[in-house]
Amino acid sequence: MKIEHVNITEITPYPGNTKAHPPEQVKKIARSILEYGFQVPILVDGEGVIIAGHGRRLGAIEAGKETVPVVRLDHLTEAQVRAFRLMDNRSNESDWIPEELANELKALSLEGFDLELTGFDGQEIEALLEIKEGLTDPDDVPDLPSDPVTKLGDVWQMGGGCWSPSDLWGLPGGARYEQVDA
Repeated sequence: MKIEHVNITEITPYPGNTKAHPPEQVKKIARSILEYGFQVPILVDGEGVIIAGHGRRLGAIEAGKETVPVVRLDHLTEAQVRAFRLMDNRSNESDWIPEELANELKALSLEGFDLELTGFDGQEIEALLEIKEGLTDPDDVPDLPSDPVTKLGDVWQMGGGCWSPSDLWGLPGGARYEQVDA
């Protein structure tokens, strides 16, 4: 894969672009480019028409960039280019894992990092950092009662069947089960 750095005027938006890029998103992309550099090249066809990266192009313009990195995918057929445009955008749609996302934001916050450079806005960040974990430590186990014995008439559901304690009594010599695992 060869990355070229070309004048932004040499690449053309695809007229049938299916994704909207509202001003708030473009500003986030511009801030990202200014903070991290241009880390993901714009993909273009052999004639310089954008396949993937319309938002990055707009962000680069907003950030005042005159040149942008591009990768030319001139080996794809026109049908492949059209399909890839859709797949590239569609494949980026997925759910976040809220607890892990909150952990990442908390770690960045502790380092004093500007959390809005993650692409989330202030309200989203605030809501994510309010995610509560369980009310107790998952390793906390309550103490057992001093005499944990089931009562006559109790029915236990174990291993796909229902068992009464009387079904488990009757060990030779009057012995009692200490533990039953299903």
